[in-house]
Amino acid sequence: MREGREANFLVATGVPGLEIASVEEIGQVYYRGVKVIDRLSGRAGE
Repeated sequence: MREGREANFLVATGVPGLEIASVEEIGQVYYRGVKVIDRLSGRAGE
């Protein structure tokens, strides 16, 4: 997922839009109920 795309839910350190300065700080991204990024477990979305 690239910057600027819509995400329904983020798992990150900090507050999205205020404290997240890098996409690397985002651990998981869910889009329309589907996990599309999972950096916490090292696996791609299912």
